[in-house]
Amino acid sequence: MTATGADPGLIERWTTDLLPVAERFDYFADALSSAIIPMQVECCSRDTFRSDMCALNLGPLTVIEQVGTAHRSFRGAREVGCSGGRSYHLVLNRRSAWTIRHRGDMTLRPGDAVLTDSRLPHALQLVDDYDIVHLKLMPGWLERWVPNLHVLVGRVLARDEKWARALTAYVACLSPQALANSPVPRGVVADQVGALLALAASEVAGRPQRPPDALLCDRVHDCIVQRCAEPRLEAFDVAESLGIPLPLLHAVLLAFHCGFEQALLATRTRIACRMLESPLFERATMADIAKRAGFANTSAMRSAVNRQGLALRTNGRTRTLRQS
Repeated sequence: MTATGADPGLIERWTTDLLPVAERFDYFADALSSAIIPMQVECCSRDTFRSDMCALNLGPLTVIEQVGTAHRSFRGAREVGCSGGRSYHLVLNRRSAWTIRHRGDMTLRPGDAVLTDSRLPHALQLVDDYDIVHLKLMPGWLERWVPNLHVLVGRVLARDEKWARALTAYVACLSPQALANSPVPRGVVADQVGALLALAASEVAGRPQRPPDALLCDRVHDCIVQRCAEPRLEAFDVAESLGIPLPLLHAVLLAFHCGFEQALLATRTRIACRMLESPLFERATMADIAKRAGFANTSAMRSAVNRQGLALRTNGRTRTLRQS
């Protein structure tokens, strides 16, 4: 394995080109299982076998570009059992037609893609030289974009379907080398994949999915929850964390009837109330709880709680929080 790219170690690469012919296939089989998921691999001719694979981690997904000669890979119960954590795999064919069995038999033409689930077996037959873009997707992230994933798993995402065509055209352009030096934040690239998968799922299911703005709004609120203890947290900080333009952050929040300051204050208030109610924090001072929730002081916390229609009463180390 070698590392290349603008920053050391940014791109991982596995290539058989520098190995003796007799070692190439075994090296590839080990690399495939370690870089993606455990699987068995077979090929017709080890004498002519070659493969090149490179990968770039974008956080919720990893972009893997694969080219090489014909082979067969398959996963049975043993390989599925050895997989560890669950993952999804969007595999796009950029060259010659090949077949896969995964919840049924499919043939993928150049430009077609398929979504697979690591919990299910598969058998993949690449009969000619291949060129593939493979996206390894984290389940929690993908399930937020596409709650009804069952409509996509094991189904050909055909190049001539409306949203599938947009998805496959976009994925076909992804490569670790291009993304390593891309001016676009990696989170934006990942979210574009998620949005296009959601639209493709909507097309397949025949009913609308939750709009991408709602999902982005959830991501903004999640980031606020994670960072609300920072006393100087601003909208710009959250937008930068998510890799989105600041005007987009404000637009998404306002679309759901809440500005950034309101969302931040509501989050801090909610977290403060939870700590005040929890026996785990019964020995913590009011000032400590205010600081943990991101308030400047106890007075600011009390004021925020009161504005929510709640009242704080203190008696030494004893606190109660109740409706006023």
